[in-house]
Amino acid sequence: MKSAFVLITYTLITASVLPAAEPHITLSDLSEENRLIFTAEAGPPGQESYRTLFSSDLSDNDEIQTCTFYPERSRYFPATAELEIQNRFGLYRIAVDSSEKIRQLDFHPSYIRDAEISAGRILPVSSSPDGKWILEQEPDGPVKGRLVLYRSSGGAGIEICSNQVLEYRDSPALWSPDSRYFLYTRNGILYYVSTRQLENGRLPDESYREFGEGELSSVRWTGSDALYYLKESELRLVRPSEIFTSSFYDEPLPVGSTAGILPVEFDPDFDSFWPAPGGDAVILLKGERNLFYFSLNPGESAVTLPFLLLPEESVVEELWWRSSGDIILLAGSSRRGTDAVLYRLNPLEGTFFRELKIEGINRFVPSPHRDYLALLKSSGVSLVNPETMEEVIFIDHPEPRDLFWMSPSRFLIAGSRRIELVNTDGSGRELLCLSQVEKSGFDARGKLRASSSGKIYDWDFNLRHWTSSGEGNGEVFREPVFETRENRVYLEENVIVVRTVLGFGNRRILHREETEPLSLPESADFQEEADNRILFHGSRTGKKRVALVFNAPEGNEGLNDVLRTLKDYSLRVTFFIGGDFIRRNPESTRILAESGHETGSLFYTCIDLTDIRYRIDKNFIVRGLGRNEDSFFRETGSEVSTIWHAPWYVISPSILEATEDMNYLYIGRDVDSRDRPVPGDSQRHVPELIESILERVQPGSIIPVQIGRSGEREDYLFQNLDLLINGLLNEGYEIVTVHELREPDR
Repeated sequence: MKSAFVLITYTLITASVLPAAEPHITLSDLSEENRLIFTAEAGPPGQESYRTLFSSDLSDNDEIQTCTFYPERSRYFPATAELEIQNRFGLYRIAVDSSEKIRQLDFHPSYIRDAEISAGRILPVSSSPDGKWILEQEPDGPVKGRLVLYRSSGGAGIEICSNQVLEYRDSPALWSPDSRYFLYTRNGILYYVSTRQLENGRLPDESYREFGEGELSSVRWTGSDALYYLKESELRLVRPSEIFTSSFYDEPLPVGSTAGILPVEFDPDFDSFWPAPGGDAVILLKGERNLFYFSLNPGESAVTLPFLLLPEESVVEELWWRSSGDIILLAGSSRRGTDAVLYRLNPLEGTFFRELKIEGINRFVPSPHRDYLALLKSSGVSLVNPETMEEVIFIDHPEPRDLFWMSPSRFLIAGSRRIELVNTDGSGRELLCLSQVEKSGFDARGKLRASSSGKIYDWDFNLRHWTSSGEGNGEVFREPVFETRENRVYLEENVIVVRTVLGFGNRRILHREETEPLSLPESADFQEEADNRILFHGSRTGKKRVALVFNAPEGNEGLNDVLRTLKDYSLRVTFFIGGDFIRRNPESTRILAESGHETGSLFYTCIDLTDIRYRIDKNFIVRGLGRNEDSFFRETGSEVSTIWHAPWYVISPSILEATEDMNYLYIGRDVDSRDRPVPGDSQRHVPELIESILERVQPGSIIPVQIGRSGEREDYLFQNLDLLINGLLNEGYEIVTVHELREPDR
């Protein structure tokens, strides 16, 4: 009989199972006391890289200090007055009101310890609101791993579950506001964890912690005592004490009480919802575009009031229920260079969302007492009155990435250049730390200095803290040197080498053993096939490049998420568009044409061009290709590229003859993603599909992904595009278009 209680602890594992990347190293200076300073430059895919400053004491076992802290992800904990910063160099806690400013959390991957960083996105940690617990995703491969819970104070980790699909975009768990519980999902089932049970050393086995069917999108906390759970059309209110009630029965019972019945069904894979704090209404985003407001009465069908049809490329970034009952939401865009749009709805005054004409907003954060709304823009923070939306004051701050309210009159800005505390009236600025620097070095007295956004700062090695020097003119930095009486320092193939002067010997800093190089075929041919009308893959030698191609035969489900993800990674790829897609989704077709991606043809209609029941010859295919060209041009004013493939990648003599007559190139694929139902083939879930793709991919591979719902799949590859892209990037692949794949290496 399986025990109801299991507690597994993990000690620190320093070796990563994911392939690693190397940051670009630049030497800055070497002091007479043999303290070396250098920068390591890297960054998230699709964003500008940043430079992290390090110092290494060559007289003390090359001990390394991190001096700048770029907030790729950040969170503030009021209970401990600490800011958490996660980036590809480590995980840090920075005390706001303490002399011991900075500590690095050693259970998390660390560049200083491991001498490697991630090439793709970093795996987000999920920290409890009180800052006491940190839930880590520890990968066992490119797709799956384990959820392990650590105390931020240190110690061994507790394994929560294994065989968990990695989550790169969002948090892997949903914490209650009081940090007593968190929920996570695995294989379409929600599970809970009680931190009190953990502290007592009696965590039940996962089978006894089942909450219900769904994804993390199926649940929302509105307070420490109110968890809303939406399944199909029923919205349930669950109190914390009720979380335990159903999990110990053979057949889990419905938890909580009915808060309302919606007139539409909720799909956790495509929809989102936001309940009002008082539970009397709910906002439902249906199918990424349709935003509904429903008033609720327990046990009765909800009443539909306002409705908003968002532009097709929109993504809801933020939504705020005000205590007065009105709603403010920010809708971003998957189009490059398009500003986010701010909307407002007051259900008591009207039934329509009203667009607010405020430009350049990246995100917003309401103050604790709701008397300010902080709008984050590229050049600073605009504090506005949420009643009138008029600006009260503008706080200049370069590239703010996040903002945290510490009190009604004071907040913390985590920016790409510096992190500082600011009063709401703009006075009393206090530097917490630097995010990155433009230049660094020692001055004539041996003090470490750095410049950031036109200002000069001094570093205290003992306190690990930056202070403004107030000196912006004159000789700020000495001429850098890399030789002392004891050591010479230089770079060799992006590796820091320290050469002993008083004796013999060399040593390397932040050096990891090289992995075995990829074995490639000797032939540089682009493909084994002799027919130059077909391209199945690019070069197997030279650069590690692959082409991601997206097939859009009919439906447009998932397209917006795909474009958003490609935008986030700054990737340009190839889309194949069918005539049925153009006719059914003219707006989506125009968005694709304007997106800057390469567009090829998927024929005029979605039929099997090798089906013997139809009379299909070369002329029929030529006419179909021509009609698809005309349809695309009439809808977009743009031309489709002279590349194509038939639906389902079928090939016949007629297809190749038509390809030649139309001066097209037929694009095959050497990796079948199998993300569509195949007759007689058992359906595999997307994580297994991605693992299979990453096992079979080679330099030059063409990897297809289908847009739209196909058959009765439970999940879709386009929903897990982050996993696939990160897997490819971490394997060292560059993702390109089909056209770029055909180009010889330069």
